Amino acid sequence: MFVKIMITCKKATEYILKSEDGDLTNSQKRSLWFHLIICRMCKRFDRQNTLLNAALNKKVGASSKLSDDDKNKMIRSMVEEKND
Repeated sequence: MFVKIMITCKKATEYILKSEDGDLTNSQKRSLWFHLIICRMCKRFDRQNTLLNAALNKKVGASSKLSDDDKNKMIRSMVEEKND
């Protein structure tokens, strides 16, 4: 089975953000790892994103997560904005 290893910076950014929740498959993790080895800008984004998340969690606290209802409201709002 052939797995696409090389991904774009846009896809790497998506994977970095998705990895915060631990939602990456093993093949996505490998693709991201390989991309971060060769792309300095995405590696910088990954580090900055990690630092921002750590600072936010420290300031706000890990216990203050959005409820599913709040998440759904945000999604509906974004979809409505996109459709306008």
